[in-house]
Amino acid sequence: MKQKIFKSLFMMAAVMAMCVTLFSCQKDEITVSTSYYPEVDVDKHYLDFKAGEDTKTVKVSSQEDWAYTADEDWLHVSRDGNGNKLTIHVDANRTKETRECVLTVFALNDNKKKAEVKVSQQTSLVTISCNDTELNFSSYEGAYNILSVKSNGDWQVRSTPDWLRASVSGGNGNKSISFTTLSANKTSVDRTGKVVIGTSDDEVQISVKQYGGVMSNCQVTPNHITVLSNGIAFDMDYSRASNVAHYFRGYMEASRAGIMTNPEIISTLQREFQRHLPSDDEVADFSDLKANTKYIIYTLAYDMEGKRGDLLSTEVTTCKEEVNEPCGWISDPECTGSYWEWSITKSATCYSYWMMTTENREIALASDVLQAWWLEDAIRRNKSTEYFNGGDWRQVRCGNMIAVWTRGKTSNDTWAGKITWKGCEVSSSSSTRSQAAASILPVALKQNTVGDHSGHKLSSDQYQLFSVIE
Repeated sequence: MKQKIFKSLFMMAAVMAMCVTLFSCQKDEITVSTSYYPEVDVDKHYLDFKAGEDTKTVKVSSQEDWAYTADEDWLHVSRDGNGNKLTIHVDANRTKETRECVLTVFALNDNKKKAEVKVSQQTSLVTISCNDTELNFSSYEGAYNILSVKSNGDWQVRSTPDWLRASVSGGNGNKSISFTTLSANKTSVDRTGKVVIGTSDDEVQISVKQYGGVMSNCQVTPNHITVLSNGIAFDMDYSRASNVAHYFRGYMEASRAGIMTNPEIISTLQREFQRHLPSDDEVADFSDLKANTKYIIYTLAYDMEGKRGDLLSTEVTTCKEEVNEPCGWISDPECTGSYWEWSITKSATCYSYWMMTTENREIALASDVLQAWWLEDAIRRNKSTEYFNGGDWRQVRCGNMIAVWTRGKTSNDTWAGKITWKGCEVSSSSSTRSQAAASILPVALKQNTVGDHSGHKLSSDQYQLFSVIE
């Protein structure tokens, strides 16, 4: 019995000894695998110096001997004996650009253990640069291009060619400049020049070029332009159209045109607007436009061989639509056997007004803006008179219908944004009555529709004059 117990105790002791030995081996292995390797570090990883001479310090932490390196001759580094501090000194930066370098601190026994300090220093000069070195412009007047300027101070546009205008004369810091051609290049040769922009210390030169016109004497442009709040109308200038076989004219909102290329605009003109001939002495009429909105009028002419002139653009802005327009309001139209009669009352903002009448149905039912153009043309030809007072009016009656329209001005000589219009006609069964006022019928409303409409210029005998009823 004692022998069995002894054997059992012996076996238990042996097992416990084996466990202790195994645990000791595992512990030794863990200690070896997690041994500590010293690293190198700095308290500042970025140093930014101003343009002048300057000095800063960096503290180094390392459990091993270390050294440093920096390759730039404008950067001077010194160590505080065998201490842990570096003194960094920079020379004044008299170059045009911010300069940069890297200071590296590393362990002597293993250069893979390292830390880096990125050093930068601003320039002391006022510098300037641009995103382009060359700008090209189409041959027409009003072509434009944009240049981005980058600078750390004040700058000025020192010179431009006489055919080019800058949107600003100078600025500070980073800005954009828009350049616009002041005239069309009507030759077949490109014209060139330079734009000079500079600071007190620096200067850039931009080469500029305006292409020659595609065809000489192949241009049709808007002439006299009438603008209302809801439409524009204009006749055509054919003085440079000796080679024109046909042309397109059209318009689009400036916001739409601004995101289109010239080829896209040309394609739109050909697709959305009809062609015209120089022999058509017409007044273009575009109605149903938005009030107080910028539009671009485009014209494009072609010769007999299909070669085109340049795409020409004219910018207009429709009038604001005011609640109380400066107009003369027309009322009480009547007719007798011999006369048409009506009254006009000025609005509160109306300083003076102009007036036209017609017994021509085609003219009477034309759009507002076309009638406004005819009225302004009558003023240009001294066929209409400026009136300052309202009252009763009379015109000799020749037919069975009449239309009257007016357009007012303010005391500042500013046109109203719309015209006032009144039309009436007499039924044929009542046309022989001596007093036919009871049979006056309203004329159908005018059609102000989107599209390329036109009307012929009026002859001198179609401009109506007026007499006041006494």
